[in-house]
Amino acid sequence: MTDTPLQLATLAARTALHAPIKGEPTAPPIPQTTAWAFRSLEDADAAWSTDGGRELYARIGTPLHGAIEKSLCALEGTESALLFSTGMAAVIACIDHLCPPGSTLLASQDLYGTTDTYLDGLLKERNVTTVRVDCSDLEALKVALANKPAALVMEVLTNPTLRVLRLDRVAQLAHSAGTKVIVDATFTPPVLMRTAALGADLVVHSASKSLAGHGDVSAGVVSGPAALIEKMRSRRTITGAHLGAMEAYLLARGMRTLQQRVNQSCLNALHLAQRLESQRLKGKLPQVARVVHPSLPGHPEGVWFAQNAHGQFGMLFCLDLAGGGTAAATFVRSLTDIRLVPSLGDLCTSVAVPARSSHRGLAPAERARRGITDGFIRVSVGIEDAADLARDIEHALKSMT
Repeated sequence: MTDTPLQLATLAARTALHAPIKGEPTAPPIPQTTAWAFRSLEDADAAWSTDGGRELYARIGTPLHGAIEKSLCALEGTESALLFSTGMAAVIACIDHLCPPGSTLLASQDLYGTTDTYLDGLLKERNVTTVRVDCSDLEALKVALANKPAALVMEVLTNPTLRVLRLDRVAQLAHSAGTKVIVDATFTPPVLMRTAALGADLVVHSASKSLAGHGDVSAGVVSGPAALIEKMRSRRTITGAHLGAMEAYLLARGMRTLQQRVNQSCLNALHLAQRLESQRLKGKLPQVARVVHPSLPGHPEGVWFAQNAHGQFGMLFCLDLAGGGTAAATFVRSLTDIRLVPSLGDLCTSVAVPARSSHRGLAPAERARRGITDGFIRVSVGIEDAADLARDIEHALKSMT
């Protein structure tokens, strides 16, 4: 073997295959146990100090968890990683760790709806002040950073409106103010974009989405510097937000095809978005007020995104229907095979209506400010044949006339 670094597709395909176990099975065994037994106190003491206690008690971790975390580090290009029971558990762990009571959190104006709910509710109860900022407005960002907030939380490709935020510029300004940067990278898995290299201190994923990729597991992960992650590991052990053994196995299984799934989904999303936009511009789709995708002309920072995403533009696109909520309801009912699902990143294409799902907790005025109309449809594109997907979407749109 040479010392040449392995490529991302290879790293993903080999997720957790080399766990520290006897023998080399073709799939990692599921450590379906709550604890390990010992013959002596000396053996038990040794387990506490070996490999972070991963052969001691399931809430601390298992060899499988350790192997997945190691694989995630290789994919992200980070020192350490930590699995959680859900993506929100991971997001909250990052914020709670970096923002002690009395501190200030700077938050992007565009975030996942449940993150908004946490910031506006439980985080306030911890006496942490949240200040909102448009991370695309660098002058406004400089003003907000002048107060030295403890952390900034953002997304590079925003949920659900697919705005592109220049993480490299944001991180440079934040770090100069001594502010840590947390990025929810659920829309940009590591085979698409290596978020830490662009300046994120902590990278968060709802691993339920693209990382696992089969719609059958809830999981979250944080990766970043070992000094930060290991402190968070201790907190996770105490709070019990660990990932179950079966869920860890399913996550490892899904990650082994991450590169192939993401590539095909990105290609399909690009084809569909450009096809629908072409038809809209020709006046053939009056039902669609706009198509949203980073590849389309005029999309702010779409070129930068592709430059940092291996020439890809992501796995999602959006349709803003001219008829509002009534049109959205008709469109969803008219789809034949594509289903309405309040999630994303699955093998099969699905649609969501954010005003009625992920962002329904926001006030109507705030949804409108973000561009989330009642007719806004988020399409999470899977790996099916693009022609079949186009036929279903176009049939549903034309049935609205």
